[in-house]
Amino acid sequence: MNLREIAKIAGVSHSTVSRALRNNPHISKSTRERIQKLAIEHGYRPHPTVSKLMAQLPHIKKQARSTLALITCWKNWKDVHFLQQIFKGISERAESLGYSLEEFSLHQYEMSTQRLNGVLRTRNIEGAIILPFGRDHREIELDWEHLASVYIGRFLSHPAINRVSTSYYSNMFALLNQLKSLGYQRIALALTSEMRLRSEDAYIAAYAAYQREFPPDQRIPVLVTTSKPDPDSPEARYGTVRYASKFDPETSVRWLKEFRADALICNSSPTRNALSIGGLRVPEDLGYASLDCSENEPAISGIDQLPEKLGSAAVDMVTAHLHRNDFGIPQSPKILTLPGHWHEGETAVQQG
Repeated sequence: MNLREIAKIAGVSHSTVSRALRNNPHISKSTRERIQKLAIEHGYRPHPTVSKLMAQLPHIKKQARSTLALITCWKNWKDVHFLQQIFKGISERAESLGYSLEEFSLHQYEMSTQRLNGVLRTRNIEGAIILPFGRDHREIELDWEHLASVYIGRFLSHPAINRVSTSYYSNMFALLNQLKSLGYQRIALALTSEMRLRSEDAYIAAYAAYQREFPPDQRIPVLVTTSKPDPDSPEARYGTVRYASKFDPETSVRWLKEFRADALICNSSPTRNALSIGGLRVPEDLGYASLDCSENEPAISGIDQLPEKLGSAAVDMVTAHLHRNDFGIPQSPKILTLPGHWHEGETAVQQG
């Protein structure tokens, strides 16, 4: 079965069938779906080599879609090292594939996605990469039907579009196993409430699985810093979580000494300062490992989430959808997770 035979069955031209099977938005949705259904029913399969060559044709780079939109919501996102590294990965990968990159700030458009939709349509931009949003902005409404899009992270609650994310669960296990291999036996975990949301509690789930190795009376509750503690929550009542308004020296040292911790995992740099003020020396008195190491603090041991690779993977995902003319909110969104790497640093060292 070839394209001309399908065209004859469908009563349309050969070129219409070709564009419909490539999901070209210039063919009406009803016609695309009808032709795609006929192709499946009659056993048509595209040749993989031809599909690859079509995706690499030089004229594709000359189309308007050669500009990718970078959508941001943080006014000062360029001051955040993690986001800087993601941006570096995005821009370098986009350039290598022949795409230019243009930032569209929701602050610039005063959070008006209607205005942003108009600009994207006017410039005929069909690919969008959305940087991680802040804690107060978890939804975005765009003209998704005409966009191939990907969000970096897990924090977006609506809509359910494709995402690229670090592997929170495997990162936690990798960190725990590394600390165990260094000889640490009583490993504590402190998180901010925002990181609980961003990780969808994957950090706590992995830590809870690790703690099943110990009898209940030997387990250490996770210390969660939040402005809205819930002492009546099931996790607080069962002792798996302890709440604090902030990770101050008194709170942190009391908690660590109560549970005889010899190492601490956290996601926030200020916790190390609190330990120092509280009289705990790192790494002499306590091993210290971060869930998000970065190049600007090379002495910190922990997990490097490889933000440049997250950015690069986002470009690969969105451009693959562009090549297939795959626009809109997917019926089954994909989440591509990338595991981080252990960074040795100087704050977690071999014991005894």
